[in-house]
Amino acid sequence: MRGYSAEEIEAGVRFAWTYDRKLRAFLGDRFRGAHGRRGPRPGDANFVHHVLAAQLARELGATFDDHVEAHFWWEKRHHGRHPQPRHLHQRTGPGNAAEVLAGWRLANRVAPEGSVVADGRPVRTYRSQRFGAQGAYLAQLCARWGVGPTDILCALGGPEAGVFDADWLRRQTAWRTLDAAGHFARHPGPDLDHLRRRQAELRPAMELAS
Repeated sequence: MRGYSAEEIEAGVRFAWTYDRKLRAFLGDRFRGAHGRRGPRPGDANFVHHVLAAQLARELGATFDDHVEAHFWWEKRHHGRHPQPRHLHQRTGPGNAAEVLAGWRLANRVAPEGSVVADGRPVRTYRSQRFGAQGAYLAQLCARWGVGPTDILCALGGPEAGVFDADWLRRQTAWRTLDAAGHFARHPGPDLDHLRRRQAELRPAMELAS
């Protein structure tokens, strides 16, 4: 189990309950929450996502309630579903937390009632749709960084990176190879330094080709 400071545990538990309250309201089921009877605990697989989301919310100057509400609104609007805990602390790429909060705040400013919320059950999404979106996102990141898919997965495929769908990752041969070699145990979060190194290595070849 990953070690947490007392402050991280306190913030993670508070954020987890904030997410849980919204999830229950969104699904319209007061019994179907994100946690068991004991509530969120540091040993839970998703607890790290709540810790990271709480940290990012504070950095962005958002309350936990606003951070969660903004992400539920964004996911419902763009994907017809509720956000998973791993979606709540994305720092880069489309739909990152800063972009989500900015969009939600703008929507609130222009809304006549001044309060934009995500209500109602999510529409059903199929695995093929989710996996297709993940593949397209991988291609976008490859083009943005100028590196290959393996490098993107190496840098952003860790369990604490929160970039890709975990089920989709397990079906990627390159990701499974990296995981079997223990790469993500050493680099569980995003590793942008790897991408910068690869850019520097590939730049001479790209300049020659152009």
